[in-house]
Amino acid sequence: MVVAFGVAELVHGLYPAVPSVLVAVAQRIIEFTPGDFATRAVEILGKADIPVLVTVTVFSTLALAGVLAYLSLRSRFVALLGVGVLAAVALAASFSEPAVSPLATVLTDLGALGVGSAVAVFLLHTSSELRPSESGPKPESPGTEDEPGFQGVRSREAGSSRGVVVGRRNFLILSGSAALAGLAATGVGRTLAGGGELGGSNPVTLSSGSVTLPGPLPEASLDVPGIPPLITPAEDSYLIDTALISPRINIDSWTLNVTGAVDNPIELTYSDLTSLPTREADITLSCVSNEVGGGLISNGRWTGVLLSDVLAEAGFGRDKIGSASEQLVGRSVDGWTAGFKQTSPSTAARRWSPSA
Repeated sequence: MVVAFGVAELVHGLYPAVPSVLVAVAQRIIEFTPGDFATRAVEILGKADIPVLVTVTVFSTLALAGVLAYLSLRSRFVALLGVGVLAAVALAASFSEPAVSPLATVLTDLGALGVGSAVAVFLLHTSSELRPSESGPKPESPGTEDEPGFQGVRSREAGSSRGVVVGRRNFLILSGSAALAGLAATGVGRTLAGGGELGGSNPVTLSSGSVTLPGPLPEASLDVPGIPPLITPAEDSYLIDTALISPRINIDSWTLNVTGAVDNPIELTYSDLTSLPTREADITLSCVSNEVGGGLISNGRWTGVLLSDVLAEAGFGRDKIGSASEQLVGRSVDGWTAGFKQTSPSTAARRWSPSA
């Protein structure tokens, strides 16, 4: 399984259109987790929530692989059926990710499990644990003084169909080398994908053009010992997210669609959006799970286009809020949604505010 993870992550690093199976599975776990339980987990674990989830996912998968290896000693069919279930889960999770290359994803997921299974079968055969048929007692293997009953180098038992058998020490070297190769491939894949740290603020992938970002902000602060600066540095800003990695978009093909109860449904390209007037504002963001005096709060200077300007382009304004348009839903490229609703029933005081 470590080898399978390594192959899948390496291909993901070389070709981002193939999702990371590990990230995809963990992301689906987040989506199927009840909201109350997820909120409680964030309250308890804080920024450690994603590392804990990934760790549990990895070790649970490795434990399942161990169970399949154990079952393969008794029923190859059941073991292969288990591998098929793993393939189905991997593909279902991968195809739930945005911007997936179907054929490459299928070939990668099936190929990774195939390579991992081949390594497992090889190790089982070399350890003399997996044989097509065995009748009668196992012939004894000559041993060494240090390791009775096992040889320190590869050997082939004379007159036996049991094939190549290695000593315990060499078996550990073989299996350890396979695990190290899988871990190395995983590390290279994560590095190439720019996601060496899951849950980190990875940069958005831009295929062309450039995004003008504000320069370094002045380090304004209160002259009080122990008080942090008024503007939180980007690297120190808190991050609690439902996504394990930041979405990757192509600004040449990305569009913003405004549909629903509007007079003029529109589709804005990235350049269309950036051509609208922008606004800069200092805004404080705080996680709903932040306790008094907690660290899940940051001040930042944000630059963007006003939502009201985008809605105006679609022929919608405050004066047109009705029963069919009391809720506005924004959907991210990775499927995450956030709702906005009016905070006052009074037409004169109606305004949009985030509810999530």
